[in-house]
Amino acid sequence: MINPNNFIVIASLPRSGSTVLQRILATDTRYSTQDETWVFPFISVNFLQDNTNSVLGHKTALTQVNRAIPDLEKALLRTAIVETMNQGGRYVIEKTPRNYISIKGLNSIGLSVILIVRNPALILASSMKNLFNNELRHIHGYLVDYTLGIQCLVEGRNNDENCLIRYEELTKYDFSSLGLSVDLDNLVILNNRIGDKNRGKRVLLQNDIKKYVYAFNLEYLRHTTGQMPIDQLFEAWMVTELVF
Repeated sequence: MINPNNFIVIASLPRSGSTVLQRILATDTRYSTQDETWVFPFISVNFLQDNTNSVLGHKTALTQVNRAIPDLEKALLRTAIVETMNQGGRYVIEKTPRNYISIKGLNSIGLSVILIVRNPALILASSMKNLFNNELRHIHGYLVDYTLGIQCLVEGRNNDENCLIRYEELTKYDFSSLGLSVDLDNLVILNNRIGDKNRGKRVLLQNDIKKYVYAFNLEYLRHTTGQMPIDQLFEAWMVTELVF
C-alpha cells in the first residue's frame, strides 16, 4: 500500500513555476527528487479516449485493453510509484509538467496531486518567447497544453483531495499545512537537463514572483494580439478564474 504522504506529485501547465515549486518542496530534507521523468503521462496518455493517432488504431486497442484488464492504468501507475520509490527513497517528489494527464488516474489509486496554476495569459507570453527561441520546435506540445491541459487542471481542482497553489502566491504559501518544512532561502539546486533555467538560483526572492504579477486587461490583450485564434485561451482563463 502506497502512503500518499510519502509521494508528492506536482502537475501544471509548462511555464507555470512547477520547477520552482519542486525545488521549494525538496528543501524538506526527508524528500528526494530528480529530473522530469515523464513516466506518469507516458502511461496515462495511452488511456485517453480521444487519443486516436496511434500505430495500433488507438480506439480499438483501448476498448480491448479495458475489456481484458479494466484497471491496467491503475496497476501501471502503482508500479511506477513503487519503482520510483525504490530508486529515490521512502519520500519522493515527482514533477513533470504534463503530469496533468495522470491526475485522474493518480486520484483513483488514492494519491493526491499538488496543482500549481498561473494566469494563462502569462503562460502564453512565456511560452511564445520559448517557442520562437527554439524555432517553433515544441508547438504541438503547447497546443496540447492549452486544450487538454487546462481541462485536466480544472477537473483536478474539482477534487477536494488535490491541493491548489497559485504561482503568484508561491512565496506566501503555508507549506506547513501540507506537513512540509521548507526553506525559501536555500532552495535545492537541480541538475536537470530540462526545466526552468533558474533552477540553479538558491534564493527565491519576492521580486522573482512580482515581476510576473501585473494586471492584464482582456480587451487590451485582444487588441494587441489582433485576430490571432487565442480567444479560447482567454475564455478558458475566465473559467479558471471562477474555478480556481
